[in-house]
Amino acid sequence: MSTQRPVMDPLFVQPFEPQPKKKLAARKWLMAPIKWFFRLLFSRPLALEPKSEARPRRGFAEFVRAIVCQLFFLPLALAGTAFLLMYVGTHPTVPAITADPNSVGIYFDTVSLSSTDGVSLTAWMAPALDAHKIIDQKDLALRSDSPGIVLVHDFASSPQEFLPLIPMLHDEGYAVMAVGLRGVGAGIPRGQTFGANEAGDVRAAVEWLRQQPRVDGNRVFVVGLGSGATAALLAASRDENVKGLILADPVQTADDMLDRYVGPRDPRFHWLQPICKWEYELYYHVEADDVNFSRMAQVTASRPSLMLPGGSNQSDYFNPKIQRRIRDFLRQQFHTMDGATAKAVQ
Repeated sequence: MSTQRPVMDPLFVQPFEPQPKKKLAARKWLMAPIKWFFRLLFSRPLALEPKSEARPRRGFAEFVRAIVCQLFFLPLALAGTAFLLMYVGTHPTVPAITADPNSVGIYFDTVSLSSTDGVSLTAWMAPALDAHKIIDQKDLALRSDSPGIVLVHDFASSPQEFLPLIPMLHDEGYAVMAVGLRGVGAGIPRGQTFGANEAGDVRAAVEWLRQQPRVDGNRVFVVGLGSGATAALLAASRDENVKGLILADPVQTADDMLDRYVGPRDPRFHWLQPICKWEYELYYHVEADDVNFSRMAQVTASRPSLMLPGGSNQSDYFNPKIQRRIRDFLRQQFHTMDGATAKAVQ
């Protein structure tokens, strides 16, 4: 009779894997210069220390060296302060979107698109045709393409500011697209550049709308408010597919916008403004003065343009009077385009 004894399986032992060594030496090597840097940066060269056997009073040479080191790091401290002001100023808190075209009785889709530099954007798209128009106009509604309107909001705002205008444009038979510029909506926060980089967002929105069915790609106008108006002007200067412009309160000069949103408010520190402007251009790869309205004269002269009165930052801006001006301007321009097309066909 055989006796069974417990036997350990030699395969049970797992292969030995050496644990990675802690990189304490490398961490100390990295932290040492950082600690030295901040100790030197925030040292007090003018502070006098009591004389003792362990620590003799500082000599003149050591005093001069401390002063020179502090002056050496002063530009770095100023540059860091200016960068912080610039970054915070170009990343404003955007008000939460609490309403959409459905709240004013307009059917819409939320669409996603990419700007010319790859930044993700979202937009509201209200097609010209809906169930009511098809029932009323029947086949006639499907026989022609509709003009397109791109709405571009202001700095630190959102497409919600166009809600009072969208029903009128929709009733006129236009395909309406309200684009949320970079820095608005979900995703990674993006800096807003007062129209400089947002011009690419407008061009992408115009091109996206031109490709939609039942939209006449040769009749796309842009409505812009504030820095959105500046973005529309820059987009039109680079894209002939922007056939017309309706603008309110475009940026007059880059210096005005930087003073209002980026530069220090205290007049005693206004001398930091040129540093903020330089870091703004360097960080966003733009030329700040490109947004100056004085450079846009040939753009407005090259295509139909309507300049609306100021005050577009008011919640009741799109009152009936403003809506009538926009409606009459668009009717006239699209009627003129239709007449020119008919003559070309003949």
